[in-house]
Amino acid sequence: MNPLCTCEPRYGEPMNSLRSPWLAAFGIAVVVHLALVLAEAQPWDSITKCLIAPLLVAWVIEQHGPRLLAIALVLCLFGDLFLEIDGLFIAGMASFAAAHVCFVTFFVRRGALDVLRRTVWIPLALAVGAVLLLAWVWSGLEPGLRGPVVVYALLLASTAA
Repeated sequence: MNPLCTCEPRYGEPMNSLRSPWLAAFGIAVVVHLALVLAEAQPWDSITKCLIAPLLVAWVIEQHGPRLLAIALVLCLFGDLFLEIDGLFIAGMASFAAAHVCFVTFFVRRGALDVLRRTVWIPLALAVGAVLLLAWVWSGLEPGLRGPVVVYALLLASTAA
């Protein structure tokens, strides 16, 4: 536990080394990525997008963080890669969906359900938001994507909760 942190960690032992070169590289990659996106600089923005998750994985490993968190971030990397390749949209969605299953499992194992039981309005608000978002985009979705998008929306709402 960090001697400077007087609070009790919410989801287990915190990973709090801000002096890590991996975390610094992550911060730089995010700033560069955002600049490239704003400049519409393709394909460079795709390259930086695919650097972000591996840098976080390296930081989690350096911090001896939870394996499940590292696995989720690796799955995010594959999601980013697949979305950059024509014809692999569903594979990208599936990879991100698997990552969200890992994230939800990670949070549940660390007591997130106890918090949700005390604040029932949070998952309810997220569920309403997911339904409203689905209703808004539904007519523009290809019929073959509707099922996967519903599942993905549920996973996103679960992760956010």
